[in-house]
Amino acid sequence: MSNGETGFVADVLDTARLIVCIGTGGVGKTTTSAALALRAAQRGRRVLVMTIDPAKRLANAMGLEALGNEPEAVRMPPDTKGSLDAMMLDARRTFDDLIRRTAGDEAPSILENRVYRLMVDRLSGTQEYMALERLYDLYSSGRWDLVVLDTPPSTNALEFFDAPRRTANMFDERVMRWFLPEHRSDAGLLRRVFNPGAVVLRLLAIVGGEQFVSELSEFFGALRIVRASFEERGHEVRRILGDRDTRYVLIASPDTRRVDEALLLRRKLAEERRTIDLYILNRSHHLFEADDLERVTRDSGTTEPMPGAFSRWYPRLVQLAERDRAGVQRLRSGLSPRDVIRLVPAFDRPIHSLTELQGIGGFLLDEPLPTGNDPGQPA
Repeated sequence: MSNGETGFVADVLDTARLIVCIGTGGVGKTTTSAALALRAAQRGRRVLVMTIDPAKRLANAMGLEALGNEPEAVRMPPDTKGSLDAMMLDARRTFDDLIRRTAGDEAPSILENRVYRLMVDRLSGTQEYMALERLYDLYSSGRWDLVVLDTPPSTNALEFFDAPRRTANMFDERVMRWFLPEHRSDAGLLRRVFNPGAVVLRLLAIVGGEQFVSELSEFFGALRIVRASFEERGHEVRRILGDRDTRYVLIASPDTRRVDEALLLRRKLAEERRTIDLYILNRSHHLFEADDLERVTRDSGTTEPMPGAFSRWYPRLVQLAERDRAGVQRLRSGLSPRDVIRLVPAFDRPIHSLTELQGIGGFLLDEPLPTGNDPGQPA
């Protein structure tokens, strides 16, 4: 990779206020998000990485027993210039906290409402919306120079960006009125009898019972109080996501299916006027050259041209490397010459330590690891 490309990655880490990592599940997105955050901290910035349901081993790799809804400091090497905090989104707790802050005296009744609990646990888009809601609070606090957001796993990453609109639709007055009876004393008789909300509630009472309908009506009535706050915060979130200090990183792997998903996502984001700043392909297999084979032979302490197990696995490694090279070329052909792609090799073991996370960042920046650090061997 060129010095210009590595310089671009360094510039992203040094200047962005928000890095949004997107991609489908199973491509190492959460691990890469943590590696980017770690590198930025080592370059002197105060960084928060906000993950969505990370594997326990990733928390352990950062020296933490587990991650929770509050940022927790990661213990860094003594010579680290910056700092790193990490957290995992708890959508239910985040929604509860938002209601407490915005609903005033109505908060207890909303939080105890069965319809509210069902909405938080089951409504499509709730996790995405709460990720953005929590992002708003953390980003606006000023505690961090950079927030790295690992977006929720999704078959369609665009759902994440559409979450504020879909959730806001639920608070639309035109929607809520269907679930609210007409109580105004000055309403005409026909309006009270044939009010669409009353009709809907009577039908729902037949299906769900009077108690359920009562809670549903109370819930939407209480939501009228918080609607303005939700709309205002949603507007601010959209502003943050469109800010020039916000950078988007698309994470994939070089096999054909993942590359095609990445290109499709790029096109759809372009339709929404969002630009991908950096492409990272994880689990890339390196095509061995002559000097690589010489090094393997030398390190094995044998005079065989291709030692033991390596000779048996070599044809498969070549096959994987050729496949991945074709995948990289396929991605490159769908991008502009200015787009930056970085490759991270496939490792022979999961990431279990801060040093191994640091190694991933080293591949992104072509920076050597400190002496004695071993990020694992490329597979």
